[in-house]
Amino acid sequence: MPQVIFKYDARHVRFNKPLVTPIAKIVADALSCTDENGPLVPEDVEVEFRPFGEMDETRGYAAIIQIDANDYPSRRVNLQERNDNIAKAMQIMCKTNELVFNGSNRKAYVWTRLMPAGFTEFEI
Repeated sequence: MPQVIFKYDARHVRFNKPLVTPIAKIVADALSCTDENGPLVPEDVEVEFRPFGEMDETRGYAAIIQIDANDYPSRRVNLQERNDNIAKAMQIMCKTNELVFNGSNRKAYVWTRLMPAGFTEFEI
C-alpha cells in the first residue's frame, strides 16, 4: 500500500479541487507491478497533504511529493522510469489548474522510496 505525502508551501500553493483521487490514480498506475501483492488500484494508495512548517528547509521547492511503497523486484528494476512518469503526470495535473501557484517559485519534485514493509489491518 503506497503512501503519498504531498508537502507544499501554503503561502504560494492553492488547491482548486480535491487532489486525492487524481494523485492516487497516478501513483497506482505508475507503481503497479506483476509481483504478488504488486498490482495496485487507486483505492490502495493513501494520500496525505502537509503544509510546510516555518522550521522546514525545502531548498526553494514549492511542492514535494514523497512516495513510500513496498519494494518488489519488478518495481525496483525500472524505478527511475516509474518516478519520471509520476512527475510528468503530476506536472500535467498541476498545469490543468487543479493546483495554483501564487508567486514565481514553481519548482517541485517526486521522491519515490521502496522498502520492505508490513501491513496489518485491525478494528478499534
